[in-house]
Amino acid sequence: MTFIVTSFTRYHIFQTADRLVSLRGAPYERRSNKNVIMRTWDAVATVGYTGVAYFGATPTDQWIAEVAWEDAFGRGMGSVQSVPTLWEVATRLQSKLRDELITRKLTAHYHEIVISGFFCPRGAKVRLRPFRWLIRHQPGKGGQVDFVTTSLRNLPTQRLTAYPIGQIDYDVAKKMISSLSMVGSEGEETFQECLDNFQSYLVEAVRQTALSFPGTVGEDVTSIHLFWDAEGGPEAKITYFPKVQESMSFGAAVASPVSYSPWILTPSGYFSPSLVSGAGAGWKTDHFKFEIVNMANASSDQNQMSWKSFEGRSAPGYRRNASSWASNSTRAVFDDITIGPPGAS
Repeated sequence: MTFIVTSFTRYHIFQTADRLVSLRGAPYERRSNKNVIMRTWDAVATVGYTGVAYFGATPTDQWIAEVAWEDAFGRGMGSVQSVPTLWEVATRLQSKLRDELITRKLTAHYHEIVISGFFCPRGAKVRLRPFRWLIRHQPGKGGQVDFVTTSLRNLPTQRLTAYPIGQIDYDVAKKMISSLSMVGSEGEETFQECLDNFQSYLVEAVRQTALSFPGTVGEDVTSIHLFWDAEGGPEAKITYFPKVQESMSFGAAVASPVSYSPWILTPSGYFSPSLVSGAGAGWKTDHFKFEIVNMANASSDQNQMSWKSFEGRSAPGYRRNASSWASNSTRAVFDDITIGPPGAS
């Protein structure tokens, strides 16, 4: 299970999630990605999931990416064969999720995919239309998978509307919503300060929920912020909030904090989950820009940056060497991890 909060203003969307995968109620993998960022032909979106963490040997975030794009992706960066519309992404995920749950006999497991973003056709100068779509399977309903579309109209400009899913502590959720409603109410905060406060309250809500459900919700958090940049195009800002900061060394150089990126799919190509060290990283592709930030290093004057493709986590029942980080000249080394039996979620 996990805890994901998707939040909206009229021109800004946040999706904040923990990174813990659990196995029978106990921590199993602490570095997992729960989000996929995509630029389809007609939208920019962040996709999060809660529920089943693997389909066979494939992590669910990779499964979402490959089903959505109908492609088999490797590690690192590469080209894509075609670019779907958002509707094609959603219907593919709904159909394939139904097949997987029935074929793998997982219908007793709750599973939910939330797709949130803005409709914005490539190259078109149109008013942004935020949306929130859900693809949901509930136990006790056989192989039924529901697809619910929501167009979010008349949203306030500087007040966040929040939708949590997954392992919810309702006292924490109520406190979060109350805190969010107070942002900017005194009229003294700048708009950027409002956005920073929005994000901090969302991150804190995930961590407070982790204290209530320590075996199934983690305290390491990834927050994705979608918005329209000053040049008039969509941008995704990916911020990693580690509870305990990890670092890596470059030979004799000072150890540098690291962060993790999710799957990123664009018309120009794909970027697989990766380890990013240094002050941060940013790329601009065709009609889409994204930036990766590590809060532990956000104010650092250390400009050395490295992007390393992460050899994705293995499914339960498999074994991998956790030191398998692709690198041109350096390698971040961790101890071997022995993976347990199937059933992680």
